[in-house]
Amino acid sequence: MSEPVSAYELSCPYCGARNARGEASCWLCKQPLSAEAAANQPILAEAVDVRPQFALSSLLLVITLVCISAGLVAAAPGFIVPLVIIVIPALIRSVAASRAAGGQVSIGQKVVTFFVSLWLVVAIWVAGIIALCAACTLIVIGGAAMEFNDQAVNMLAVISIGVILGALVLMGWLYYLIWPNKNKK
Repeated sequence: MSEPVSAYELSCPYCGARNARGEASCWLCKQPLSAEAAANQPILAEAVDVRPQFALSSLLLVITLVCISAGLVAAAPGFIVPLVIIVIPALIRSVAASRAAGGQVSIGQKVVTFFVSLWLVVAIWVAGIIALCAACTLIVIGGAAMEFNDQAVNMLAVISIGVILGALVLMGWLYYLIWPNKNKK
């Protein structure tokens, strides 16, 4: 008697036995089940279809990526920095793309999305490095044409910091452009 009655059951007002809704009499005491007794008993809320926040396949993909990364870092410790600055943004972008797609996304689509994200992040890094190298080349050429005094060195330092910040802003802007959005078609 301590267990709650489900939405499809009705409790007998005489003996407390559980009966299916719509039955005319109790199966245990054979007393009639009145319509008003059924109306007085609450119908419990039914389960609502809720999409899981994080699918098991996504978790397995992340664990696989972590294991491969750990093995790569153990074999060649110098790969940890490129791994962190390339793979983690790609993983974050692929998770966001899967959520932006809505509905059920197959594991194949998730893998393809991750590799596309990885390629895009590498392309952004290459674009940032090219912009940085071009700007640094111009700074060196400009510095070679100038006389080297304290004022010129200070000016080159400020320009160099500006160029580095500009390359980072360019990389951030490119990353923003490729970020998946539910509103984009």
